[in-house]
Amino acid sequence: MQISFRAAVVVACLPAIGRASPWLDFESGAGEWTAHGDIVVAASVPPAAEGAPTGLALRVRGTGGTILLTTPDPPPGITNAAILRFRCWRPPDAPATAAEIQFFDTDLRSRLWRRFEPEPGGWRTVEMPLRFFRSFGARIPSWETVRRFAIRLRGETEIWVDDVEWVEQPGLGPALELRELREIAFPNAPSGTVRLVRAAEYAVMTDCAELDLALTRAALESLTRDLRLHFPFLPPPPRPATLLVFAREEDYRSFPPRLAERLLSAASPPTTDGFTILGIATSYWSPEKGSMRPVFFHEFVHAWLSQAGGLVCEGHWLHEAVANWCQLRLFPEDGFDAHIRRLIETGAMRPLRELCSDRPVRRSDYAQLVAVYRMLFSREPYRSRLPELFKAVRERSSFDLDRSLRAAFGVDWQQLEADWRSFCAETYGAAPA
Repeated sequence: MQISFRAAVVVACLPAIGRASPWLDFESGAGEWTAHGDIVVAASVPPAAEGAPTGLALRVRGTGGTILLTTPDPPPGITNAAILRFRCWRPPDAPATAAEIQFFDTDLRSRLWRRFEPEPGGWRTVEMPLRFFRSFGARIPSWETVRRFAIRLRGETEIWVDDVEWVEQPGLGPALELRELREIAFPNAPSGTVRLVRAAEYAVMTDCAELDLALTRAALESLTRDLRLHFPFLPPPPRPATLLVFAREEDYRSFPPRLAERLLSAASPPTTDGFTILGIATSYWSPEKGSMRPVFFHEFVHAWLSQAGGLVCEGHWLHEAVANWCQLRLFPEDGFDAHIRRLIETGAMRPLRELCSDRPVRRSDYAQLVAVYRMLFSREPYRSRLPELFKAVRERSSFDLDRSLRAAFGVDWQQLEADWRSFCAETYGAAPA
């Protein structure tokens, strides 16, 4: 189904908030939409209700999972906006259900999205901060690359939408800035107690007076040099990959749930000593482990890969392979090669097809993943084709190597396993069975 509406081009000013740029008012005209699922869509005069707009509004009636998408054109004004704002109404007799605003990449394999709750009664204004949209898929879309705007119903209902517009706010944009991150991470910290160092590719923010920022910064300088050496094909992070170090463990564990609230989501306190969320690495101060705590730098690698590589951090093999390899570069472990050899000899190594899937890996897999990445970086054709690996993962928005092995490395599973056995025999003195 294709429907045409007009995209408004008038610019209005709201001095108290910022500049609002109307985008869609559904009166008539040129924009095309595509509907999927059991859905009825029309531009109609809305029934009488408190605050009802004059002219036409968008009526969407359908079952759960139905979706309405624009054609693949860049939404005008999106890269400078802080908020997506629109008016919405649910008729009193329509079932209550949540809905979503979504922005897709052109290929529809990844998206940014945020939930809202259409309410009965009068027309309501809904404001959605772009920096608190969630992503879906292995590839993290950017606001510069999204091309399709969508409305999705989570359950059967009817809603009306009108006056979709972008709102600019001074000092805010579509990405979370360090100033606002400081307010979310350290809301109760006295003035002047939160310290920050930053460079083009990294930042460290902490309320811990004991953390040696100079030492931490030097380690991050070394780490980013290594990352650049291995991944020169990745663009600079659009914003510095940020490490938060909390003075108190309880503040560290409460941060992901607090940040999730901004996403209209829920998160459990992390059970590990480090956690990465939205490309932000987090951990806490331990007097016993000091400023060179390995988990700081492990989580930072996740944050950097999320930012520069545009790959979501949810415990998949590629993220963990690189993060654990980098951690060992900074903090070598005596006997690591012997440990790998024991894993091989006892049959504890997992088949690569099983290991490099779309499922999160186990902590017990970390040593094998280091060895896998060591092979990929040191052997041909794998080393020279690392850019193709990242390209394939992003294009498919999936970490499952079964979907991208041939495109990434030009080999099949039989060849990869043979090369893996050969590498382990030469490097560790034993080959997987």
